[in-house]
Amino acid sequence: MQKKYMKLAIILIAFLLAGTIYCLSTSDKEAAEWESMRETEQSAEETKETIMQTEKMIYVHICGEVNQPGVYSVPEGFRVYELLEMAGGATSQGAPDAMNLADIIKDGERIVIPSMEEAASMAVSESGESTGLVNLNTASINQLMTLPGIGESKAKDIVRYREENGGFQSIEDIMKISGIKEAVFQKIRSLITV
Repeated sequence: MQKKYMKLAIILIAFLLAGTIYCLSTSDKEAAEWESMRETEQSAEETKETIMQTEKMIYVHICGEVNQPGVYSVPEGFRVYELLEMAGGATSQGAPDAMNLADIIKDGERIVIPSMEEAASMAVSESGESTGLVNLNTASINQLMTLPGIGESKAKDIVRYREENGGFQSIEDIMKISGIKEAVFQKIRSLITV
């Protein structure tokens, strides 16, 4: 009878030993897998940080008919449509198609998403014909601010100039405004009229 209990005890101890060895080897494998996954995650984070550090970041202000207006930090080479997506898209009253959404953003730029009403009035020239151009002699400050490189202060300067000088005689006259030189003029020349 004791031999029977002894055999049973030996079998039980053998099972316990086998179970312990199995558990230890399994936990070692799992630990190795967890360590490998952790190292992979760390490597991915370091790679992301390196990419972020090597990309030059610029700052741009988006406002007007946009869901989340504000100043955003974006990688150099970002386009208007990408910034608009970051800012939560246009409002229900916004007319983003009135802008060049494929335009590359410049550091310090202010992008104004016009309303449908502003976009429609921008497209109407003094004669009442739809041209799609901003008329320097009739455009509001908000309409002028839809032009690339034209912020609120330059838009006010344009309005002040036309009031003091009886309007612009040609689109080149815009370069008489302080801060608007050849580079800015080249960006907006196809978007303006008098």
